[in-house]
Amino acid sequence: MGARAPVLRRLRSSAAGTVFCVLIVASSFRAAPPPSGTAYPEKGTVVSVRVDETIEYAPITPPDSKGRTHGGEAFVHRNQIYRVQTPNEVYELEGGRRADLIVGDTVEFRVRKNTAEIRLDGSTKKYRIVSRSSVIK
Repeated sequence: MGARAPVLRRLRSSAAGTVFCVLIVASSFRAAPPPSGTAYPEKGTVVSVRVDETIEYAPITPPDSKGRTHGGEAFVHRNQIYRVQTPNEVYELEGGRRADLIVGDTVEFRVRKNTAEIRLDGSTKKYRIVSRSSVIK
């Protein structure tokens, strides 16, 4: 074992050096900067507001002594749906329970995946995009 000790030390130090070099190189690559937080390229007008109601049923669990699961609970979910029209597209956005926008409001927003981020009173609120269609001219 005496002859192996210097070899093991060299391997340990070279492994540590390799890991250190990899970390230095990896840290030199910077991640792409996040998109500008102030850019809201889409501008549109709220043309309609409606309430979407979804009923979710939850059966009795566990079943009663005779195996019945009927008679559980029904949960009603109501969300505001806003139709926003831009010069090129029409978006339907799902909000929460409370109405944040009214018909005729002009909004600035940006689209990221399935959400629209709308600037309201200096803050940003996210809405889920339910549908998106082109404007027929």
